[in-house]
Amino acid sequence: QRGCPKLAGENLPREWSRTQRQHTKAARTRSTNAATAELATAATTTTTNKTAQIMSSMMDNLQLSQRVGPSDYGCDPYQVVVSTANGDELVHEYCLYSSAYGGPVRPDAVTGLRAEPTGGGRATIKWEWSGNSFDLASPGAYFERDVIVEEGRLAWAGPVRKTPKTKAVAPAPKVEIGAPLRAADVAVKSEWRMNGCDDEWEIHVSHAPTGTKLVWKGTSTAENQDIKKLRHADVDGVVRIDFLYYVGENGNNSASDRSLLVKLGAKGLEWVPKHVCSGRLYDGPCSGCE
Repeated sequence: QRGCPKLAGENLPREWSRTQRQHTKAARTRSTNAATAELATAATTTTTNKTAQIMSSMMDNLQLSQRVGPSDYGCDPYQVVVSTANGDELVHEYCLYSSAYGGPVRPDAVTGLRAEPTGGGRATIKWEWSGNSFDLASPGAYFERDVIVEEGRLAWAGPVRKTPKTKAVAPAPKVEIGAPLRAADVAVKSEWRMNGCDDEWEIHVSHAPTGTKLVWKGTSTAENQDIKKLRHADVDGVVRIDFLYYVGENGNNSASDRSLLVKLGAKGLEWVPKHVCSGRLYDGPCSGCE
């Protein structure tokens, strides 16, 4: 019929005006371009979806481990390792240990090592570490580091993040007292001596107004011992004496936070029959109290 556009591929009628021909050709071009764009978009979407699936699969199947890397100039790198089935590998060094500087305290292994996918071809690697090579009495810390798939390969997405753990603190015990004891009236000092090849430590607590004195003696038989961060303070009418007790022998090393409690009795200083060790409150005086 006259005035009706022909299907694609047909010749345009001669009797059509120039304007009709131009409009029809333009419509055909737009239709062809739209179809081409639709195919390109579909291909791009398919490729994008396929890439996203590959990235997601990689993040869901990360393999985590830890190891001691090859020694270099007497230093041993302690590492967290992230790898994939295709052989990609990332290494995070959480401690570089040297027996010349670190002594017999070898780094603890990390704990709670896990990967948590966060979407978009990313994941967060999480773990905990005691930090024992730097401080035996440290409560440790939580660590996180992000990984990403970049051009089909694993890559770190930023530096490690560290969140120190909170050291446990025992609540002050309820103690029946007569007169309150003031820290200002109490003198506290540590004393060391060598017994053969072994260290021996004591803490001396004295009260000038009454002339009384108490002694705590280290209870470990380890060859190497030390007392650090000795301090005392008022706590609800009694005096709390805090310190770190380090012991070690033949490569076995440990440290504990301790607290001794002292009150003012009828004749002078008395041990409170409670003590704190590593953040926990225990009944009875601490072993070594005399």
